[in-house]
This record gives sequence, C-alpha cells and structure tokens, in this order.
Amino acid sequence: MEILPYFWVMQKRTILGKLIPVILLLGLIWAVFFISKALLQEPENSNLNFLPKDANWSLQVDFRKIMEQSSATTIFNKEEQELNDLLEEFIADEDRKEWKLGKYGIQFNSSVIFFGIEEKQLLGALVNLTNERKFNANFSKKIPDNTVCYGKNKVGIILFSQNETENKKLLSLAKKMLETNNSSTSKSEELIEFRLKESIEFSKVNDLIIKVNSNDNFIKFSGQFNLNENFKLKTFPSLKPQGFHVDWQNIPSLVSDSLGVLFGGNFPEIHSISINFKGSELVTEPRMALGVDADVLIQFADSLDVTRFVLGFGNEQKLNLINDSSFEYANSTFYFKQVDYRSLYIGRDKFNKNFVTSQDAILSISGDASALTNVAGEGLARKLLNILPLFKASEKLSHSIENITLNVAKSSGEKAFIEGEIQFKEGEFPINEFLKFILIVGQ
Repeated sequence: MEILPYFWVMQKRTILGKLIPVILLLGLIWAVFFISKALLQEPENSNLNFLPKDANWSLQVDFRKIMEQSSATTIFNKEEQELNDLLEEFIADEDRKEWKLGKYGIQFNSSVIFFGIEEKQLLGALVNLTNERKFNANFSKKIPDNTVCYGKNKVGIILFSQNETENKKLLSLAKKMLETNNSSTSKSEELIEFRLKESIEFSKVNDLIIKVNSNDNFIKFSGQFNLNENFKLKTFPSLKPQGFHVDWQNIPSLVSDSLGVLFGGNFPEIHSISINFKGSELVTEPRMALGVDADVLIQFADSLDVTRFVLGFGNEQKLNLINDSSFEYANSTFYFKQVDYRSLYIGRDKFNKNFVTSQDAILSISGDASALTNVAGEGLARKLLNILPLFKASEKLSHSIENITLNVAKSSGEKAFIEGEIQFKEGEFPINEFLKFILIVGQ
C-alpha cells in the first residue's frame, strides 16, 4: 500500500517538472509583451497641433510603427544578426559614448513632422518630448549653424533658416510657432505621409499626397495630386524597359536647365528622357572614368543637328568620335542616332526601331535596382570604392531589392495618381534594410 503513494508523489513531481519550464516560458512571453506594450505605447503626439499654417509641405513619419516592425523582425529572426551587430557597433563606438536617446528628452517612439515654408526659406521639424529641460539644454549643442531648437509643453521644434537669419530672431520665431495651436493636422495612419499644399516653382503640381507603408517584404506607395493650369500632358517616345528603367515625360524646365549645366550647358530644353541602365565599369586607362552600360532616348523642345551636337558635347566631355554614328568613352563604344528631328538616341547597342514604344505615364520607374551599384572593374580605384560607406550601403540595399515599380500618370480632368512598390527579396525586411543603410553610411 505504501508503494502507491510513493508512485503518485513521483508522478506529480515528473508532471510538475515538465510544467515549470512551460509556466516560466509563458511568464517570460507575457513579460516581454507587457514591456513592449509599455515601451511602444502610443504617445499623445501633441506636435500635430503646431504645424504652421503657412507651411508649403509637410512630412509625417511614424517612428512608433518603424520601431514595432524593426523590433519584431530583429528579435524573432536569426537572419538579422547583421543588424544586431551594426547596432552594437554603433552604440559601442568611442565617439558615441555620450550618445543616449534619453539625454535629449525626445519621445522617439512617436510621430515626427518635418515641414518647409518656402516664402520664409525655413525648414523645420516638430517632435514630441519627454523632458523639455533636457531638450533645450542638450539638443541645442548638437545642431548646425543657422538652426535653433526650443521645447515647451512636451513639444520641441527644430528650425533651420536657409537665408542665414540671426539666431536670436530665429529662436523668437520658433517660440511663436509653439504658441500658435493649429489643431487641423490629424495623425496619419501611414508609415510615412507627405503633403504638398501649394505648387513649388518647378513642380507644376499642388495638393499632393504621397503615402508610404511597409508590409512583409514590400514597401508600397500611393498618392494623388492636382496638375496646375501650366501643365500640358504630351506623349513622347520612350524605350522598352530593360535593366533599371526610368521614363520621365514633360520634364520641368528647371530640371532641364540643371541637366544642361551638368553636361556642359550645351543642351537645348529637354521634354522627355527614357533610360535603360544595366550597369557600369570603373576604368583607369587612359584616365579614370566611369563607363555606363545604358541606352538613352532624349526628346528635345527644338530640332537639332545631332552630329554637330555630339561633336560639341564630345569636345567638352573628351569623347573620342569614331564616325558620324559612334564614339568611344571609357574604353567602350557608344552609338548615337537622330531618331527624328527632335529626338536623340545614345546607347551601347545600335539603334533599333523595335526599342521604341510610347509611354503615357508622367513618370515610370521599374526593374532591377542592383544595376545601379553593379560596378565592374579592377585595380586600386575599384577596391577603394568598396571602402566608401555610401557605396557599401547603397550596394547592400540595392541587392536586397527584388524589383521596383512606380507609376505617376494622369487619371481624369486635372488629377493624377501615384502607385508603386518596392519588393524585397525573400527574408529581407524593408525597415531593417533601410536601417542597415543608415548605420553603414554613419560608420
């Protein structure tokens, strides 16, 4: 009879021994849940009430959502060890020993609003605060010239003047902005939301809204805007997409002028440009140059003599003209052809009319982003390129992307829409990849 109680006690101990780890695990899960909930609890976002009414544009970024997505994919994914290593390296860096999030009194898990006032040439940011005293005392030591910061009632403003306004006057303006409560701004439901109220000089658009969201391995774009009365939509010839494809129709004159300055000021006004970019090569002989593997179709506003144009452009850019239809640059042969009296084709392949189609979209981007950082070449110059943080970060980011699509097109009347997505490769998380980009660039 004594054997049965002994057996019963041993059985209870065995069951209890199995249950204890399960209970502890459940307790740990609940603890993590409640700690995470406390850390990521949505703040008041009082900064929404102080966006200046005369701001031409605003950019609202929900850092709470960014933190939630990044922490979830980092903690529970073994493949994100690289991000953990980068974060540890960032925090342990000797130059950042004084760098502490809490030191600046900023509520980092909330929405931040960036804005611009074109008339006053001001750029600004509105943040939520946990401590106004810390923000006013510490953050002001880290800001550049022509910039002031001021915190009041758990809202901080950082204001930058593009016309070198005196700091005393700029600080007075910042204080005034935090005394004017504009409750018309609502909390965005998006990861990022950009709004443009009035047409900037060269944009020819107004009432622009762009929304950005992240989901699994996608970043999705959507938006709409109104075209102003100066915008006349025309359809220009474009290249059939290959590699990384960009097609921009109805280019604003300011952008066209900038391209002309960039390439020697020899360009007439450009109406459209279509590019298929497939890669590049860094060469050192006879001199260092970056040769691109790309085809380009340009539509000008006026007619031009292509041979004379290429000759003039070639002299400025040191191109070696082979004949009236080809030239050599960076040890590569390029072909050019006048497609019609206003259109010019330049590419690594000879022109073929089957390359050309028509494109109704105002802007179209598609294809393989890794082509942008696929740089072939040998020697010291190519090795040095791999050391540059910006190139390293760009190469890593572009190779984590599977495909990009973006379309901006007219819908009806004076309205136009924006839609697109960046699809990342399997196992790559968008927020984490952009965070890695920032951390590598900051090395």
